Amino acid sequence: MRKILPLILFLSCSGGTLPSKPIISKVFGGGDGRSLNLHWFKLEGADSFAIFGIDSLSLRRITSTTDTFAIIREVFKKFLVFAYAPSDIQNSDTLKVEPYIKSLALNSFGSGKLSGVCFRDSIFLCDPKNNDNHPILLFVLDSLSLISPSRDTAKFGYRETKFKKYTSEYPMPPSDFSNTVQISPSDKIAIWLDFGIKDSFDVGDYLGKVIIDSIHYGNYSRDSIVAFLKIWHGRITRLSWFF
Repeated sequence: MRKILPLILFLSCSGGTLPSKPIISKVFGGGDGRSLNLHWFKLEGADSFAIFGIDSLSLRRITSTTDTFAIIREVFKKFLVFAYAPSDIQNSDTLKVEPYIKSLALNSFGSGKLSGVCFRDSIFLCDPKNNDNHPILLFVLDSLSLISPSRDTAKFGYRETKFKKYTSEYPMPPSDFSNTVQISPSDKIAIWLDFGIKDSFDVGDYLGKVIIDSIHYGNYSRDSIVAFLKIWHGRITRLSWFF
């Protein structure tokens, strides 16, 4: 009997395993920008799921569910989805939701130097007149204004970026945003990257912000103006966390 017991224990525990880790299928911000909609694929054999938030010091359970989605309002920079079966636990790849951040010195258009800000996996300076940059161009510095590429489609392409200055609470689209904004030192500017349905705040859109650290005016000609700014570009569509 002693020789048979280990085999019985092995057979009883070998069932109820998971075929793979949970895979996140889509993620986007809620309509108010303040919640995270997280979805994952159905996983055969999983009895339940749990969402964990990760901060710099710990891993904390936020919610448990038997569904394949969750709406999260607690702010963390990273998340994990855990799947549970009778004899197995698997976790997803880490989901990062914190924005991309970059500090840049941006020259004015017409100076002969780089006057555009582009985004492709990171934020970087670019030539706004280069056609290859038009699909990734965010905005252009034109004298003392940030302008949307769509302000001059012949030069900069058709992407739609909108701006709104604010002082305290981050403003949400679509009200009172404009495709150009005049800048001054210490300005805080909300950015609406209206890449989905035009003038509709939908899941194709991203949010961000710009802080104008300082401006070098030179002789106030277009060639001599340089804006020193810090830019945030949302990693998740329609999510306003961290702004």
